[in-house]
Amino acid sequence: NRVNLLPYVYGGLDGTTNNNKLNYGKPTGTVGLSGLFDINNITSLEYALNPDFSQVEADVSQISVNNTFAIFFRERRPYFNEGNDIIDTRLNTVYTRSINKPLLSSKLISQGEKQRVYCLIAYDEASPYLIAGENRSYFGEGTASYSNIFRYQRTYEQGKNIGFLTTNRVFKDGGYGHTLGIDGRYRFKKSYTASFEFNKSIVLEPNADWVEENDQIRDKNTQLDCETLNGDALFFSLERNTKHWNTELEYQHYSPHYQTPLGFVTQNSVRFLEFFHGYQHFFDKDDFVKQLGLFAGSEINYNYDNFRKLLDFGTAMFFQLSGNIRSEISYNYTVNEEFEGFDAKDMSEYSAFVSYSPSEAVRLGVFTEFGESIRYDSDNPAIGNSFFIGTFNNFQITPKLRFSPSFRYSQLKNKVDQSLYFSGFIARTTLNYQFNTNLSFRVIGEFNDFDQAFFFQPLLKWNPNPFTIFYIGGTNGYSRVEAKNRYGIENSQLYLKFQYLFDW
Repeated sequence: NRVNLLPYVYGGLDGTTNNNKLNYGKPTGTVGLSGLFDINNITSLEYALNPDFSQVEADVSQISVNNTFAIFFRERRPYFNEGNDIIDTRLNTVYTRSINKPLLSSKLISQGEKQRVYCLIAYDEASPYLIAGENRSYFGEGTASYSNIFRYQRTYEQGKNIGFLTTNRVFKDGGYGHTLGIDGRYRFKKSYTASFEFNKSIVLEPNADWVEENDQIRDKNTQLDCETLNGDALFFSLERNTKHWNTELEYQHYSPHYQTPLGFVTQNSVRFLEFFHGYQHFFDKDDFVKQLGLFAGSEINYNYDNFRKLLDFGTAMFFQLSGNIRSEISYNYTVNEEFEGFDAKDMSEYSAFVSYSPSEAVRLGVFTEFGESIRYDSDNPAIGNSFFIGTFNNFQITPKLRFSPSFRYSQLKNKVDQSLYFSGFIARTTLNYQFNTNLSFRVIGEFNDFDQAFFFQPLLKWNPNPFTIFYIGGTNGYSRVEAKNRYGIENSQLYLKFQYLFDW
């Protein structure tokens, strides 16, 4: 049985620009401890005291200029990623990044032949607060809270299961949020699968000023003024999967006051019904075409006033060729889409994706979308001509040097006079050099044209095993100085960390 101790020490220095001069504050430092021990051969217990869960690598910025909902960033902290498959649900009941800055936490995972158990408790010093709405979401920076996630799943043969999931968050200064849910999967007649999830949420808002907007959601407002909210969410799907044919019927709903305190639900007051049908064919090993797929589907959404918010139809073709070439071409026709009282009709959109890997040293990819789209502006919504193109690449230049650039550009134009509602791009690159098995150097650079800002992050890392690590690095952020028509440094961080794994 494993017994691990993982102490660490961290030091940092932050600087900001004032009167065109970069001033650093006093150095800061902290220590902490995390660890793991196996209770038996199927159960382990992890713990963390004042853990350092900061991310060494910044999240890839996403284009959000025409988006009214909160953006999802995947979890990359190893402590929370372990066991995430147990708490993964279609209703997004758990989003571990909602536990943002835990002072202490413990987690128990048990995975036996017939059952799985996940239990996490944490005291979080800074808790994000997310409110879902019909046409947008609302976000605030909360204060300290106590969080708990408990999951039990009973498994049967052929992937059948039944489970229970609850999340609880109680704020130190008042207010709470709870979700209770059941779920299951049943497979029958070899090719059919039925799945369901049902959640209830109970929320008592804190008395706080974390959310700026004061909008109405039915009989409640988005201000945090001690209102009580009760809601429910349901997911159901029926699938038929064979070697060549795949069919799925899916239904979801989120009631007007449904919230997920430790999850990631950005829209409520809506019902979704989707249908998907596809055919895929696998060719012989020596054929030029390796795989071909044809797909078609439709989606219809209604709000809780029985007004149709969306009706669309789509089709796609996927194929894989010899030489590691993969591609997908799709077309989507929107009969109508409603946003804030504006009902857009008869919109078409085309998209294409191609990836090519001529060798293990080179991976290339490009994707594009163009057609018609709504300008999601509550004051002046409109239909515009949209265009998006992006590329992602990886080049193993030498056995030790890897170069990974990416580029994404998006624009939306007025359909009448072709004036721009918006346009911009995000360019990012990562350069990695591996001196030897344990020692590496990495630098990330990203320019965001939408924000007129860029940053770079150098990092030198010694990593003899997955847990023992020493790194020293920094982040410099630059923004445009309009008065001087140039870019100047806005903030800077220097940091180092050493943690060592003691393993018995």
